[in-house]
Amino acid sequence: MRPLALAAAVLATAGFLAALPTPEAGAGSIVFTDKGNVWLMRDDGSGRRRITRGGGWTSPSQANNGMIVALRRDELHRLDRRGRRIGKPVPLLGTNERISGNVEVQAGPGDLEVSPNGRLAAYWIGTLQQFCNPVTFVCEVRPQDNVAVTRTNRFTGVSAFGLVRDYQEPSWVGNERLLVFNYGFAADVAIDPIGKGDENLIPLLDDAEGAQLGAGRAPPRAPLLITLRGNRQESGFQQTMRLYGVPENGAPFPLCDFSGGVGGGFADPTISPNGRLLAWVEGNGIHVGRLPPASELAANPDACGRITDKHLTGGREPFWGPKGL
Repeated sequence: MRPLALAAAVLATAGFLAALPTPEAGAGSIVFTDKGNVWLMRDDGSGRRRITRGGGWTSPSQANNGMIVALRRDELHRLDRRGRRIGKPVPLLGTNERISGNVEVQAGPGDLEVSPNGRLAAYWIGTLQQFCNPVTFVCEVRPQDNVAVTRTNRFTGVSAFGLVRDYQEPSWVGNERLLVFNYGFAADVAIDPIGKGDENLIPLLDDAEGAQLGAGRAPPRAPLLITLRGNRQESGFQQTMRLYGVPENGAPFPLCDFSGGVGGGFADPTISPNGRLLAWVEGNGIHVGRLPPASELAANPDACGRITDKHLTGGREPFWGPKGL
């Protein structure tokens, strides 16, 4: 285990070495992908087992009851903890032209994530959209990001929940709201109360130094938010991660910045349901670190220096769920 490097922008003392618990009480389990298949493991990396075969699997996530949802061949699949299929695959916008209807999908679906109760899932699609200058009346076609929501047991068209335009990387906050991330000129991070598309979108956070924020997640039982942060204007690896405190009222505020990832960056951050462990991806695979209590982090910036990390396994796309292995 090594002390996790902290960027100079956030005050911190030198880290100290400490063993991770085996397992952390209430931390649940991690589902992830490796070599095209979905795997499951405990929070300390033990009990690792493959639950799919055949390759082509991406975007795994878990509902509170342990059901796993993942993408394969542009369809949503529901799986139990042993990899057995639950029901039939569910087509999404972008699965094929017949399903997509009048939505011209150019990329995706991707970034699939199931809601905690397992009833809905959110995902990203890329479309082409015509934009016209109201002064010159000159029009051009540009790519556009969109977040869509589907029921997990059947196809769901745009009319049910609408589209959140110009955002991607949806992440559930409870069963009725999404965190979404912009890679253009709108607010970096916004909250979408699902049901009306982007009509009721709530801007949440912009980076004060103009860095790009993305791929964030917030645990259900701790006032924390983790995001990627860097200068790359597209989803994927970024140079740093930032951990925020989330007050009951008001904007999130920075707690810790992390730098020095193997291979030059970080991807796919996720926080355990109890808010005590943080997992992410570096160039050599999945890492996990123990977090001090959120109240201690907010009261004492030096607490960031106590965060250490351990390389667990190869793979990508870790997602924490409350169900044990």
